[in-house]
Amino acid sequence: MQRFLLLAPFLFLSACDSLDPELTAESSDAPAASAGTNDARRFRPVVLSGVDGANLGPLIGSAPGDIVAFAYDASSGKFSQIPVQVDERFVYDLADAYEGITECHYDPVTNTYGNSCDNLPGHVVTLGYSDPQTAIGPDPTPTLDANDEVALLLSDFGSLGVGHPKKVVKTTRVQVAVAVGGTTYYAYLYRRSHPSLDPSARTDYVTNDFNLVNGSYSTYNIVGVPGNSGTVPPPGFGASNPENTVISGQSYSVDFADRWIMDGLRIGAPNSFSADLLDVDMIEFSGGSCGRTPYTASLGEGAIVVNRDGPVRAIRRVVGFNSGPLTDMTWTFYPYGFETFVNYRVHPIGVSIRSFLDLSDAVTTHTYNAGGDPATVSWQTMALPGLGGWAIVNDVRTNIAFSPAPAFFYRNDAGPACPFDNTYFRAAHGVQVPDQPTPNTDPRRGPAQYLTFRRTFGFGPDPGAALTALQAPLSVQTTPSPNP
Repeated sequence: MQRFLLLAPFLFLSACDSLDPELTAESSDAPAASAGTNDARRFRPVVLSGVDGANLGPLIGSAPGDIVAFAYDASSGKFSQIPVQVDERFVYDLADAYEGITECHYDPVTNTYGNSCDNLPGHVVTLGYSDPQTAIGPDPTPTLDANDEVALLLSDFGSLGVGHPKKVVKTTRVQVAVAVGGTTYYAYLYRRSHPSLDPSARTDYVTNDFNLVNGSYSTYNIVGVPGNSGTVPPPGFGASNPENTVISGQSYSVDFADRWIMDGLRIGAPNSFSADLLDVDMIEFSGGSCGRTPYTASLGEGAIVVNRDGPVRAIRRVVGFNSGPLTDMTWTFYPYGFETFVNYRVHPIGVSIRSFLDLSDAVTTHTYNAGGDPATVSWQTMALPGLGGWAIVNDVRTNIAFSPAPAFFYRNDAGPACPFDNTYFRAAHGVQVPDQPTPNTDPRRGPAQYLTFRRTFGFGPDPGAALTALQAPLSVQTTPSPNP
């Protein structure tokens, strides 16, 4: 296996009751005050799952809405409630998103169906998020099991706890200890004993305003637009399922115009976001000729797999990128950053693959930096005067022996760009696999290798500080501890 850098900016450990007798410490039902924006912990979610070793035993079998979390303040001797989110997962066939359609691209000229979607089912069976609102459907196990994820924010953690908070089942207590930078922080999970405790702790760090222009998901045009497989529309025109979706955290907001088209990015704070800084988050095949992009991908067959919104994070997953109908991408949005993960599953190609942010005309001055092992892809930062900026940690995972290896992509010039995007590159930065043959990565077509691009973003006034925080190693331990 060839591996181009592995960093872990976000940690994913996918690791007869009594009702509230006398407490051994004073407690509070009030939500905890989150750490300030100068606290590097704000960039770090803690995601627990039994699949990756988290010991959530006392909570297994609980209804997701009954799981609550607390932090302890040693100075006051009190617990305060903090937000927690349970995202259910189960093993399913990614092709289920196509609702059983196995031949799905119609050519009106020849009056035939193409084969982009032939023989889809059974080739990508994976542990993935459930979604009752999409064709994937709900988790068949409606209670917490080892597959599911429990998400918290490290900035909400507190001191080593003594006693128990109110309105919880004491014997279900799970201590979550996270060590970073020489300090250990703690949070406590319980099953609630009273419905007045809301898992969100009356907090919503991330909002997902999903808005399909043509209506609800039940009207989603899953078979693509006849005759448009090879055309390149202007933004927002001719797309099969246009959107006006806005997803916002505490330090950024992004827009989606269609399944693959993220074409808006504003930074700052919720009441004072900047102007739109992004033309498009580009995935480009065909050696710079823009033959296959998020625009053409959104025209073709595909579906929204997951669209979730919770107090800690929002999750968006889509599938179907032109002749890679099993290519999928997941975005996971947190308050001060987000992560993207693309699994490329496509026939052999002989051109470059690029993934980059092409910025808008609102970016008039910027400072771009990139670094890490010069033989690999590592990190990038973008600083914008008066606005702050962002840090990106890149991770390319593959067993393909690329030569030359994947590398940084950066252009800021008047050279040709895609006609539907802009007439030039504006501080475009990301990762590319240079022009060379890429073998089959589609399991429908026989033996397949793998290629994934992962990016983790942190937004804030100091991109360098964000980068340091994103790369700081974490150690997480979960311990069932009903009697502290």
